[in-house]
Amino acid sequence: MDINKIRTMLMNDTTASKTLDECQPMFDKANHFSDLFLNGTLDNPDECTRVLNELTGVYLTLKPIHALAEAKKVNNELIFYKTRKQEVEAKGEKFVSTSTEKEASLSVALYREIVYVLDAYLSGIEKALSTCQSVLKFKSEEMRMTKDLGQS
Repeated sequence: MDINKIRTMLMNDTTASKTLDECQPMFDKANHFSDLFLNGTLDNPDECTRVLNELTGVYLTLKPIHALAEAKKVNNELIFYKTRKQEVEAKGEKFVSTSTEKEASLSVALYREIVYVLDAYLSGIEKALSTCQSVLKFKSEEMRMTKDLGQS
């Protein structure tokens, strides 16, 4: 996935709205492995190793996109707030921080959605990676114990 393409897409709301579509192949991979976990079919070391490798790749692909979307959300929110404050002060009106904070937050709703969806996938992937590592560790211990018993 081309990170520069994603960066360009996040430059405006029209193309930013397509960012999650661009990530769909990675979401599909994560969803496939989610199904394997749900069905309880990840119980052998070879399959867990494959899942670890593929999900690590998915994670490494989505994490920079998440960082870009988060930065864009934060920056746009600050820009909105600062611009609105300057406009109000230039008119000589009283600036109300609370309402402007809410407006600024609303102005980045699209980016917040992108960040939250990416957060959810990344969190799930982290859990899946941890689970596979645990399964591999358990299977390794189990094999070692079986080997030790056979030598006794």
